[in-house]
Amino acid sequence: MEAWWLFQAVSFPFVALELDIIRPFHQGFSCDDHSIKYPNLQDTVPDELLSAGGLLMAIFIVCSGEVLCVRFAKHHKKTMLKETLYRVLGSYLFGAAATLSLTAVAKATVGRLRPHFLAVCKPLNCSDGYSMGHVCTGSQKELIEARKSFFSGHASFAMYTMLYLALYLEARLTWRGARALRPFLQFLLLLSALYVGLSRVSDNKHHCSDVLTGFVVGAVNAVFVVTQMSNVFKKKKKELRYVGGIEMGLVANCKQPALVLAP
Repeated sequence: MEAWWLFQAVSFPFVALELDIIRPFHQGFSCDDHSIKYPNLQDTVPDELLSAGGLLMAIFIVCSGEVLCVRFAKHHKKTMLKETLYRVLGSYLFGAAATLSLTAVAKATVGRLRPHFLAVCKPLNCSDGYSMGHVCTGSQKELIEARKSFFSGHASFAMYTMLYLALYLEARLTWRGARALRPFLQFLLLLSALYVGLSRVSDNKHHCSDVLTGFVVGAVNAVFVVTQMSNVFKKKKKELRYVGGIEMGLVANCKQPALVLAP
């Protein structure tokens, strides 16, 4: 229950911005500013596809990895699987909420105009030079969204999810046969994150600095959550069992049981 309330608290800034409870800072603009004169294009990667795809991919990879891990470990299968899934997926969701909320706070505080702002604004008269937005005739909803450029939520969420999964694979794919498979899968994950982020520049939804900052924030959050919350890199404690003077103990990271002679 405490974890659920913590998740809700961390998610609040993101939800508040999406529901327009919190609105972005109202920056002025000039119609001569070429950085906001780009056309308004459709999203290459829609919000729904990114969020659903990232969540489903995380669930699939983590569940598959933990099931295989527990199977090879052959040790407290049901208890270990339930606890590990709760910890790894729970930490992922917490980090995802934190990443989205950090993004929402930055968007609301800075209020940077998107590259396609003037296409959405549709100014009636730009002869006054610098304007605070009263000359805009476009949709109010689209205008609010066009003031959320810094930093890219697509880039931060994509990098967080893909780097989290890449680090998870680094901790779980430890057997000898995964030497080539592990870096290949990690490359595909990070390539996907780069594609999502860079598509925001080509779609005229973000400036390059927005995407770069999103990448950095997502990466820092992923490293922090994996190393400090998920515990996938920490060694499991041995639970010893003696059979005929032989000490049986599990080694870390889902490797096969090791035999150690008892003193």
